[in-house]
Amino acid sequence: MAVRAAARAQATLADLNADLEREWSVTLADAIGVNTGPVVAPGTRRGPGRWSPETRSTAAARLEQAAAPGEILIGEETFAPGLRGRDRPPSRSTRSR
Repeated sequence: MAVRAAARAQATLADLNADLEREWSVTLADAIGVNTGPVVAPGTRRGPGRWSPETRSTAAARLEQAAAPGEILIGEETFAPGLRGRDRPPSRSTRSR
């Protein structure tokens, strides 16, 4: 669902950009990172070995920072189940640190 939402956001921005280019001679660009799934991270503020939503969002932020304008980068665990059995978009491999 998150991957579909990211794709819809880019399509909507493309439509908006057509109007912005025509009216104002400007366009906007986005870069999107999608990462989902449970995370166990030692040493978080919630205590050692506990689930941490901050870690999950940090991974998505790293993907977003690595994405080029107009690109969606998807975390490895999100990619396979989210696109199972469908044509997959061109991608490049990026590892979160």
